[in-house]
Amino acid sequence: MDTLPTEILEEIFDRLSGTLEDLVAIFELCPNIETIGCSGNATFERKFLWKSILESNGQHPHLKQFYETDSGWDANGINEYNQLSLRFKNSLTRLILIPQSDEASRDIDYCSLKNEIQKFESLEQLQLYGKYTAASLIGEIDEIMNASHQAVYSVKVERCNLSYDRSYYPKEKENPNNNIKSLEIIDSRLPASTMDYLKNKFASLETLIFNTNATNSCDAQTEEDYAKWWAQMANLCQTPLLNYSISISEFKTQEYIHNIQGSTKLFNTIAPAPTEITLDITNPFDDEDDKMIPLIEMKQNLLRVHLFDSRDSDMFLKNVDFTRLYECLQPFSPSLV
Repeated sequence: MDTLPTEILEEIFDRLSGTLEDLVAIFELCPNIETIGCSGNATFERKFLWKSILESNGQHPHLKQFYETDSGWDANGINEYNQLSLRFKNSLTRLILIPQSDEASRDIDYCSLKNEIQKFESLEQLQLYGKYTAASLIGEIDEIMNASHQAVYSVKVERCNLSYDRSYYPKEKENPNNNIKSLEIIDSRLPASTMDYLKNKFASLETLIFNTNATNSCDAQTEEDYAKWWAQMANLCQTPLLNYSISISEFKTQEYIHNIQGSTKLFNTIAPAPTEITLDITNPFDDEDDKMIPLIEMKQNLLRVHLFDSRDSDMFLKNVDFTRLYECLQPFSPSLV
């Protein structure tokens, strides 16, 4: 239904509104519900299901999760989500925090939820969604991690500014968290200067995912900037990390070579063993799920780097210097490539 025009969706919701009381009654008669959601349709989930839950008088002491879709947030949806989260704080295993102000500390609704985080005793997965604030959210991440229960093992940050000012947040305040095993960073600004903090903060990390479609997520301009970013990423990916996945979709004609150089050096630093490198410019889509595939893939067991989105294959072919590309890979042959 996500492909339908908004006016048609609204008409469907209007027709469904007559059954709202029935759904409320169903919720009230099912006290042991653990998960409620509508996978793949955020609009339906937030405008229909959440309203039904809010109007229900059921206690639902075992409710672990009531949303399936991470996209499509608006002010009304965030407000309802916060209300539901506080209502079911004793049982939720997954929580998303969404500041809506440039200064998160001044966002009353966000702070009301964040300040209660210690009472979410069943929480296992935390997410911070930073689309609506341009300011750095590193301080927020630190406070949230320090306040969370030991059961929290997974953290996801999406569309966040993760720039790090060590003069504002000195190293002695970095209280390491040994409970978080998985960190996922999606479409977020991650400068090289932040990665030392992440390594110290997430001291027992086993899985790292960095996946970006955003422009200049590395916050780098020059060859030196990129070299520093990849060196810091290699440091972050050191033991005890068991697997990592780094995906940079943006292809920039002036800087693509720096990402290729950096990623090959990362593999040489972290895992100096035979590594499979694939260049695929023949098929812009994954046949199984119709998704874009990377133009360059480097992998070794559970370690992998994806560079450049297949939608840029034409630009890649027109601008890549294949002689220089080979020169980047050749020094690592045969021990690496």
